[in-house]
Amino acid sequence: MYLSKSDFKVARTCATKLYYKKLGYASSRDDDPYLQFLADGGYMVEAIARLCYPGAVEVGFDAGPEASAEQTMAFINAHDAITLLEATLIFEGRLARVDILKKDGSNFELIEVKSKSVNTSTGENPFRGIKGKILQPWRPYLEDVAFQYVVLGRLIPAATIVPYLCLVDKSKSTTIESIFSKFELDESDLKPNSRKSNSKGLRSLRP
Repeated sequence: MYLSKSDFKVARTCATKLYYKKLGYASSRDDDPYLQFLADGGYMVEAIARLCYPGAVEVGFDAGPEASAEQTMAFINAHDAITLLEATLIFEGRLARVDILKKDGSNFELIEVKSKSVNTSTGENPFRGIKGKILQPWRPYLEDVAFQYVVLGRLIPAATIVPYLCLVDKSKSTTIESIFSKFELDESDLKPNSRKSNSKGLRSLRP
């Protein structure tokens, strides 16, 4: 049994919730149609983000965590420069799945794609308040990236890692009319282990 980044996020809110989650108890969020709608939006944002990396290789999760992790490391070890989609990283019982992982020598860009929006026109750091502390609404997102960062760093100690959140920049516009209407979500993509699914409006920000 692995500690995934979603497990880590649950544990950060309540250790008891994680205990029952690992025992397979249902969550009140599982059948929430609004949360499902938000998840659907995430699929579209991730699909757009992938267009920024046309030569990327998709690893995927269908083969199971161990096989996917082995395939991820095989790609990393075989190429001096490569970009992977849905890479799986496992280290000492910790499991992280990375939306976009770009390798260039010993340098890695770890990119987590979220459908949450920011406004970069203000020039302010969206993650921190006036006193420099991390704003509470952003804490779960930053902890998400931090968990992946730690797993990759432990797995490849010599790596230099730059983490990013890829977000929707609402201060930008696109020339494509009704861009989200161009996407369709297949019902098979809603299975627990499935996540199939240069664009203006997406902005990668370092925490």
